[in-house]
Amino acid sequence: MINSFLRLEDEKISYLMYILGCAFLVYLSVTFISQAIIFLLGYPLTIISLWIGLVAAIIVIIISPKQKFFAIKTKIILMMTFISLLIITGIVAGYFFDVSWDGRDYHQKAISQLVNGWNPDYKTLEPENDYYNLMLNCYPKGPWILSALLYKFSGNIEIGKSTHLLLIISVFLISASLLIRLGIKKWKMVLLSLLLAFNPISMVQALTFYVDGILASLITLYILISCFSLLNFIPAWFEILSFGSVLALGLNVKFNGVAYFGIFILGFLILKILIQKTISPRFLLSHIIIVGLALVLVGFNPYILNTIKYKNPVYPTLGGEILNIPYNVERNIPSNFKTMFSLEKLAFSVFSPSQNTYGSDTGALKFPLFFNSKELKSFITADTRIGGWGPLFGGALLLSLIVGFYLLRSDSRIKFIFGFWIGLIMITVIINPESWWARFSPQFWLVPVMILGFYWLSDVHAGKIVSYTLMFILLINVFLVCGTNISANLKYTRHMRTQLNRIQQIDKKIYVYYGPLDATRITLDYYQIPYEVVNNTDYLVKPKVLSPAVFYSYERIP
Repeated sequence: MINSFLRLEDEKISYLMYILGCAFLVYLSVTFISQAIIFLLGYPLTIISLWIGLVAAIIVIIISPKQKFFAIKTKIILMMTFISLLIITGIVAGYFFDVSWDGRDYHQKAISQLVNGWNPDYKTLEPENDYYNLMLNCYPKGPWILSALLYKFSGNIEIGKSTHLLLIISVFLISASLLIRLGIKKWKMVLLSLLLAFNPISMVQALTFYVDGILASLITLYILISCFSLLNFIPAWFEILSFGSVLALGLNVKFNGVAYFGIFILGFLILKILIQKTISPRFLLSHIIIVGLALVLVGFNPYILNTIKYKNPVYPTLGGEILNIPYNVERNIPSNFKTMFSLEKLAFSVFSPSQNTYGSDTGALKFPLFFNSKELKSFITADTRIGGWGPLFGGALLLSLIVGFYLLRSDSRIKFIFGFWIGLIMITVIINPESWWARFSPQFWLVPVMILGFYWLSDVHAGKIVSYTLMFILLINVFLVCGTNISANLKYTRHMRTQLNRIQQIDKKIYVYYGPLDATRITLDYYQIPYEVVNNTDYLVKPKVLSPAVFYSYERIP
């Protein structure tokens, strides 16, 4: 499995990629941890946290393992690359407008509150039972805090989306690092790393403030770092730093992330004992401390505060009168899914045409390797409900089962590790009764990708044509999802920027209707556009579209 004759140059490249990927993780996690501690001390949001995170990441680059590989010049280049990617992702995120509903709704509401001085550890938004206040008070706040800090630093709320872009880059770098160390061919390394990083749920949410894709990236990173640990590829202290960074973020993204990471952590520790026949008490203790601090100290809000107020750390998702799982699902589930079992709903979602149907029937199943333009349109949004892993995912899943069958002919070590990881992923998918909704189980995408990766790492020669077909289908699937979503977002962004620039030039007050999307105020204020809010489009004279569900005009009906 491991290429013992790895060239020194390849090993050096592998370490460079891992260090750079880890630097992004440390930057984000230390920034978040710093701000969480500052909140606990009673202070509001401060960009000092960003600088602490940046310094921590640079220190990681400077004191990185394998010092013999890296001259001062190499480390300077690495630091410049790190800073350049921070700037580039900020520019990209800042250029595109988030036109998703939730992104412009409660996510930007939370970010705006934080920037305006809200300390969620000491101030409860009133009234507590208000729909939005309940979300803002009780939900995990990791991505919101990071986005708020970037907004406060830059003055442009859209730059806050760069957090997700950095994690996608980190997944690619650490995937590539691992595959290089395992001796896989370069072109296979690039393609597998792209497939792992470009999870369709991550890609349709990368230019929004949705957080499911962030969770998908962090789950992938935890699995990758676990593989480094199992193979003893990095020093113990670097392992702990990597795990700590992923878990500090991952346990504070969404409530379902706590259950998912709990299963992956337990599974990884069992696998480590089975493979290495022992586990260091220090390593085990470090994991316990990391998880404890992530939930109790860094996650004081929401886990401890929810427990104190509601006797339930994951309120209102479990136990709430509103915003609980049945409440959220009932309004979004297709009519024919209501009588199905959990696995039945998942199967129908995978093998149905991709769509955003809710309240009505999803229609007949499709041939897995076919798709149409109507399916592609469903990926314009960040929240494709049915078949959200891509229009060709069902076909890829079937092909991966065939490739998995061939893998059974490989040596027992490969079969065991392969089966264990795929089993863990499937457990995390199955325990969620609403896994049919792709963004609630984004890790499902990893199943065919990891089967392909294990096959290419094995000594099996039979089934090559099927494996290459699987690779081709997965790549086309990603291309279709990314191409559709990015092109649509680019169209919306250009339209919105054109409208905003035109309004600026006219220099006249506009009348605007945005319903619950009051984060529209942030954009109008950023462009210094005078406006007056109306309660209905009926008050607007010849209304124009500013962004989806947001309308304006230069005159109003009294």
